[in-house]
Amino acid sequence: MSTPSSDFAEMNFEALGTRCHVIFYGTAYANNKLARDLVLSEIERYDAIFSVYRSDSEITRVNVSNSQTLTTSRDFAELTALYIEKYRSSNGLVDPTKGFELIELYRSSNPLVAMGQESHFFRSVNFGEFSVKLTPHSDTGQIRRPVGAFVDFGGLGKAWIADRVANLLITEYGGGVLVNLGGDIATDGQVPPDGWTIKVTDDFSLDATAPGWSVRIFGGGLATSSTATRRWRDSSGNERLHVVGENIEKSTIVTVTAVGVCAFEANYQSLSALVAGDGAVPWLMRSKTPSLVRTLDGRGLAVSGWPTTGEITKDDLIGAN
Repeated sequence: MSTPSSDFAEMNFEALGTRCHVIFYGTAYANNKLARDLVLSEIERYDAIFSVYRSDSEITRVNVSNSQTLTTSRDFAELTALYIEKYRSSNGLVDPTKGFELIELYRSSNPLVAMGQESHFFRSVNFGEFSVKLTPHSDTGQIRRPVGAFVDFGGLGKAWIADRVANLLITEYGGGVLVNLGGDIATDGQVPPDGWTIKVTDDFSLDATAPGWSVRIFGGGLATSSTATRRWRDSSGNERLHVVGENIEKSTIVTVTAVGVCAFEANYQSLSALVAGDGAVPWLMRSKTPSLVRTLDGRGLAVSGWPTTGEITKDDLIGAN
């Protein structure tokens, strides 16, 4: 059975330093004008909190602060607390404090450079020293961290935002929705009869005819972490990856696509596996995460029940993540 295209509405825009794509279905589609306005206002709100590309964002204020203890928005504190949890469960593979090593690489778009806060203003820190205090029914939180820490929540932060935006849309308007923020995909609410069809590809032109692996998901989220998306050259002319980790530079793993109960969990698994380097497949097998791992030689490895039929049901997500 095929769902009529008239049951859907979509919007495309750029925000959070990436391409964004939202699809509305059912009553969310019927209210898509209001839903579109809500998406844009929420994305702008999160951009003002988490964008390392803005000199006026909350995360920039936190990064340049000389205070060890800071009062932040509740959103910032909640995401920091989740990141601490994932840092510990990944044994340090997922670490938002590594980003200071990249400041000089994307200096033309980094406000810290214009502010005189170049990479030597920051230092390597132990993210395990971070702590968060959340007070019930408060709009703020409190973070304690080493002075000199540079934090960038990256793709895991975008996945968390995708989940939050999708949930808010369904709470307000019902129906179904898919929120794609640069490859971190959250779905919520009513699912189309044929599921949500997603093409996994290494072609970044967004051409629907590009070669790739099409899957249908019936809930949860999907995320891709890759070393092929962005690269920079450092001051010595050496090509550098946008993901930092001991195992990445020499890894044969290029891209990891994973599914999860939400976009945040899917991104956590794909990012952890990518940073694990050649330990990606064992990591995904231990976590029982359906995944597609692609290597330098062009091979695609289906892991932990990645579908041969192209369909991922809710039952496939049970036990994963």
